[in-house]
Amino acid sequence: MDQSVSVATLLRKVKVAAVKLALSDALSWVEPELSGYPSGDVPAYRIGRGALRAQDRWARWTDFHISDGDLSATMSTVYLLEPVGSYERLLIGDAGTLSMPMASETVHKVREMFSLEIYAISTTIPRGVISKVVDHVRNMALDWSLELARAGITGDGLSFTPRERERAKEAHITIGTFNGSFNTGDASGVNARINQGSQDSSTNASRGSIFDQIAVATQEGVNDRCDRDRLLQANEAMKNATEQSGFAKAYATFMAIASDHITVYGPLLPPLAVYLSQHWTP
Repeated sequence: MDQSVSVATLLRKVKVAAVKLALSDALSWVEPELSGYPSGDVPAYRIGRGALRAQDRWARWTDFHISDGDLSATMSTVYLLEPVGSYERLLIGDAGTLSMPMASETVHKVREMFSLEIYAISTTIPRGVISKVVDHVRNMALDWSLELARAGITGDGLSFTPRERERAKEAHITIGTFNGSFNTGDASGVNARINQGSQDSSTNASRGSIFDQIAVATQEGVNDRCDRDRLLQANEAMKNATEQSGFAKAYATFMAIASDHITVYGPLLPPLAVYLSQHWTP
């Protein structure tokens, strides 16, 4: 609860307690919060929205607006992978912003598909989005400690008795992916893990056809029948496209609807970008 104590310091104490109490769930959550999420497997509270900016041929940066609201929402969605301590340091003082560049192949496709004279795109993340991540992590650690205390596990200088360790095992106290103990989320809510996909997108792309993966994800993850049918049609059109214009139209349709189901398609967007760069480069 002491705001003068950094979240990183707080999480190191969580790690010590998790190891001593043999709470593997808490340990699996705290490790990437301290070290970052290099695999791209992020909790939903680390997904945010930013403001798009584009660079013109004279290297000038300006706000970049896309008239299609759904497509704009999809492109401005970001996955915050860095250690929480990095974001906490960024919030110190009034200076400092977080800007995330978009993959060059994606920029190329946007330029070609929509005839835009842009040569780079970045997403500027508002400080409020970053602050929300830091506060959420602190609150999760607080909730976890309160659950331990409620179960009679208080420790003494981070030392725990055999009885406290046994109580920890019996209580099934978890963090990050919840069993309903905490008021900050549950297993299907805001703390559910979302696999954004490996940074090596080519590896994911090699696991069969990306369009087959999209079809399976759509059938299993999209409950709205109308959206599901339209997504499947757009996916099939992308798969069978023989001309750039046909693919561009199907891609725009797919992305506009997919933006409402980002948790379903998050893992598939990186390999889809790889497909674009490999098959539709003039």
